[in-house]
Amino acid sequence: MIGDAAIPFVRRKSSTYENFYVDCPYCGFPNTFNRATDFQSFEPIARLQVTCQKADCAKSFFIGGDLVNPAWQMLIVDCHALKSQKHYAYCILNLAQAFEVYLSLFLRVELLYKPYAKEGTHDLDHLNRLFELLYCKTKKFTFNPLSNVFMNMIVGPPNLRDLSEAEVFINCLPSKTTCPSDDSIGTLSDKALSQLLVDLKNPFVMTFRHQVVHKRAYRPTLQEVESSMDETQRLLYGLDHKLGLLNDDLNYYVGLANGG
Repeated sequence: MIGDAAIPFVRRKSSTYENFYVDCPYCGFPNTFNRATDFQSFEPIARLQVTCQKADCAKSFFIGGDLVNPAWQMLIVDCHALKSQKHYAYCILNLAQAFEVYLSLFLRVELLYKPYAKEGTHDLDHLNRLFELLYCKTKKFTFNPLSNVFMNMIVGPPNLRDLSEAEVFINCLPSKTTCPSDDSIGTLSDKALSQLLVDLKNPFVMTFRHQVVHKRAYRPTLQEVESSMDETQRLLYGLDHKLGLLNDDLNYYVGLANGG
């Protein structure tokens, strides 16, 4: 039997939110592995044994060196390749999705992970029920109600101490979708954060997204894509810097709560 040490290890050629690209070390065939279908996992690939997809090769090798960016960042990163291939409409859709993925991450962190980490019981059954409840309460939220909930939670943090308090708050989410006024946002002591929230109210990419998915199927220009990319990166990276939403890992927040 050939040991693991005899099997070559190859770093990624490139990777995206959906796929992992690598050339076979034996025949040079450009393999495209889909995360959902081929890996059945969305975890970053550090070391995984795969088989060359070229039928007359089909040799095994290890792959790794994957990107570890959170999903919302991966969607932005993917836009660079889409832009170079002149898939401008897909760039707009990716950027719009990046906003919604980021805002959804914020809700999971603040309404699920942090309250779970703070309480002593660590009731996973309760946490799983709240995952489903949060999904049910927000599944019909488009960008505007989702961003309004986000902004309201920044302006008036709920300071939830456990999952029971989180459950009450989640049940009230549909009533928290009114857009906060610029005056209320302006009460924040962090003026840079205030400006980011004001700018979040109506990003250009959302206007373009509505036009792209409309029955007219609008085709954006390179200039519109570049301005949307610049704005998306400024807003989301700026907010992430202020709020510190580093990842989607429950154990990370448990460690923080325990002083790790």
